[in-house]
Amino acid sequence: IAGRKVADISPDVGRGTMSSTKHAIRVGQRSYNIWETVAMDRPGIGVNPCLVALEEAFTLIQQLSEHGGVNLLLFCISGSDITATMRINYRLFYKVLCGKEVSIVFVITHLEQEEVMENWWIRNAKNTESLNHSLMGVGHACVTGLPD
Repeated sequence: IAGRKVADISPDVGRGTMSSTKHAIRVGQRSYNIWETVAMDRPGIGVNPCLVALEEAFTLIQQLSEHGGVNLLLFCISGSDITATMRINYRLFYKVLCGKEVSIVFVITHLEQEEVMENWWIRNAKNTESLNHSLMGVGHACVTGLPD
């Protein structure tokens, strides 16, 4: 999205982002604030860190609501696996934290093995739409974190 590295990433299984982080970027002539949040579906996250992440997400949504609100939710999912936890997190953000009032765009990551990344969406779009009849995004982007 930014066309440059704005966040630290890691290929490791351990915890990544530990707190919400604001990234100010420009796309063309427009400025955007993109917030990176703690992933709640990481292996070994445990109950307490998950509750802390949930509390932080709730606080962030409240703070953003006081300053104009959330306009778009980029919901990042791994192309390698659509999990039950991912579906729960989707419902949590879309229905509970954002009150069904925020458009969602799916960002599918880890597509390094795809010759044409969009092919992942062509093969899997029906699966994302039918998951509990609740994952209804307004768009999608198939991406890789690898540089050109």
